[in-house]
Amino acid sequence: MPPATDWRKVATDQPAPFLRLFLALAVSPAVRQEIGRAHAKLQRHSPPGAIRWTRPDQFHVTLKFLGDVPAEHVAALEESVAAERGKCWKRVWGND
Repeated sequence: MPPATDWRKVATDQPAPFLRLFLALAVSPAVRQEIGRAHAKLQRHSPPGAIRWTRPDQFHVTLKFLGDVPAEHVAALEESVAAERGKCWKRVWGND
């Protein structure tokens, strides 16, 4: 698998002023494989070029689209999401 792209950079290697972000859940390899099978069937029965298909390694469940976020807010956003994820995990599993 190729290394992750730092989307904070553009082709000129200058920091991008905004990042198009969303919160998402990754899907397991088994779920990804099942979605991939359905994806392949749909693709075979669709007119060429009618749909922009997503690669299976990009499959996820979007929870919230955040839109264009100023690049300087990304670190704080990452911290907030990590903190909330921890709180949610404790609520779900009762690990206070």
